[in-house]
Amino acid sequence: MQKTILITGASSGFGLLTANLLRQQGHQVYGTSRNPKWHQTDFELLEMDVQDIVSIQNVVSRIIAEKGQIDVLINNAGTLLYGALEEASEDEIRHIYNVNVFGAIRVTHEVLPHMRKKRKGKIINVTSLAGLVETPTFGHYCASKHALEGYTKTLSHEIAPFDIQVALVKPGEYYTNIFEHAVFSENKIADYEFLREILNEQVEARISAEDNNSVEVAQLIGKLVEAKQMKLHNRIGKFSGLIPILNLFPGMLKQVVRKTYKLNTI
Repeated sequence: MQKTILITGASSGFGLLTANLLRQQGHQVYGTSRNPKWHQTDFELLEMDVQDIVSIQNVVSRIIAEKGQIDVLINNAGTLLYGALEEASEDEIRHIYNVNVFGAIRVTHEVLPHMRKKRKGKIINVTSLAGLVETPTFGHYCASKHALEGYTKTLSHEIAPFDIQVALVKPGEYYTNIFEHAVFSENKIADYEFLREILNEQVEARISAEDNNSVEVAQLIGKLVEAKQMKLHNRIGKFSGLIPILNLFPGMLKQVVRKTYKLNTI
């Protein structure tokens, strides 16, 4: 059965791959981008900024006017900030939360009334394994994804009586455009230069990785869209099976993080 799907951040990365796959599956896909005129897609790409409530309302209203409902919402839009926690300014921190957390919340709260009215729907929030593991130089990104995870888990309980399903998709180490658009904190502290060097090495390794098959994430989301009942927690990618085990043994996880970032050698 064809579904009407709204997916944010659909001009590149996981969003673009997912939108294309869902369209191939026969669904009516509405993607969003801050600058849709810059991109040519085979699906409807609408102008929307998750930081701008008016643009969100305009997109949701248009889809409801054209299709009468939104069957699936995929909150995928996100941004990344590199740097040690101490280096980030308050404005930089506010921005990453405004996009990664409040952006998803804004879109969800605009779509939910229509889903409640129909007594059906699916909401899929794309977070990250980084939301489960404290990762140096990605600290504020990790925290924002952890916040979205907490919001999503609570939401799954509150809207269950309306037959609205919720899922978390948590990709591991995949290289997407988000790395190209990421910025370093403007305030660089010399003592953390070693972290930036390690980060650069890791990003270069991700770019050149032969097993960086990002379409796996799109395929997982496609299966969730088609599923009669979605699982709440959906991890995918390198180390995705190991993370839950490490979280049961915080001492071991601490050792892995410290060794990876050479934090015991200063």
